[in-house]
Amino acid sequence: MPSETAWTSLENVAATYCLETSLILKWVNDGSICAEHHNTRSMRVKVDDLIQKIQHVKKLKQDFLDCD
Repeated sequence: MPSETAWTSLENVAATYCLETSLILKWVNDGSICAEHHNTRSMRVKVDDLIQKIQHVKKLKQDFLDCD
């Protein structure tokens, strides 16, 4: 059975994950996360991509801290 792709609004992402809207838009423009409706008023981002990106950024920060 195919799983459905979960999407959420730009506003919801910013509030839920305490992220700046500009950072989310940068990730969309970089192609790091998928988005629909590239008008920021109705933009939706793919939740799985977002979670994966957040985990990647956290890992990079931890790796940087481990270098000390």
